[in-house]
Amino acid sequence: LTPLKVASAKFVEASRVIDQDASKNEDDRRKVNSINRRLAYAERSFLGSGLPGRTWFKHLLQAPGYYLGYGSRAFPGIAEALDGGDVIVAAKQVKVASNAVAAAANFLSDAINPAPCY
Repeated sequence: LTPLKVASAKFVEASRVIDQDASKNEDDRRKVNSINRRLAYAERSFLGSGLPGRTWFKHLLQAPGYYLGYGSRAFPGIAEALDGGDVIVAAKQVKVASNAVAAAANFLSDAINPAPCY
């Protein structure tokens, strides 16, 4: 789970900076709209090719649990692989989820500190 912990820490830091930016600019409608767009686009990073055995569920961070009906499950690809005793699939899902969380963190960080255009 180390890669997921590292990616999550990056995401928490990027989120903290976004929150500070929003607090400083809450009266600036354009800035608030920009922040909202960044957050919405970052959410797209959490969409993948589908969960193992349930490819119609694309969100990597949450989905209805396999045995929960519509009850939500966090990191369903990881959790359900572990529930089924499939550590190989669980390890693959840790990598997939870690990459998605890191991509979202990078997207938010790039939006906060965009690279200069020459």
